[in-house]
Amino acid sequence: ATAPEVRITSGAGGGSYALGTPVSLTATATPAAGRTIQRVEFIWGPYDHGQVFCTDFNAPYNCNLSDSQTRLYDILAVAYDSAGVAGKSPLTRVVFEDSRKVSISGRLRHTASQPGNEIFLTNALVRLDMDNRPYREVRTDSLGGFSFADLAWGGRYSLVPVEPGYTFAPPAVN
Repeated sequence: ATAPEVRITSGAGGGSYALGTPVSLTATATPAAGRTIQRVEFIWGPYDHGQVFCTDFNAPYNCNLSDSQTRLYDILAVAYDSAGVAGKSPLTRVVFEDSRKVSISGRLRHTASQPGNEIFLTNALVRLDMDNRPYREVRTDSLGGFSFADLAWGGRYSLVPVEPGYTFAPPAVN
């Protein structure tokens, strides 16, 4: 069965928004010949186990999203037609950020390092996740150092060493 075509048309560019700012999302959905669209659900997280946060039964399919905490949302729209067939849109990333900023810096160290004989990795990729999803990436400098600046205060961040066998020297949060 042919799935409906669905796209997020308003808010599709994603972006960063101040805490509490309402973001208006609009989706268009086109069914296969002889069918009608029954509903469009807006989901954050992966399609197979994401959370429906809004449902609209009438075109244009609209939803408003806002958050009072620093958070990252990967959003998609899923359209269901009269035959029960679902079609999904590409992901749109929306980030709500506190205006206060922090930075995280540290060094990437080999797990076999010993005190006084530490081995640091240069030009290695370090990933910063927000809400358990990739957010930013940087490469380490000539001393194994890295820094993520201008991060929203209150975000749920985690550092991910992309290189196997390496861990982080205690990072500094400013």
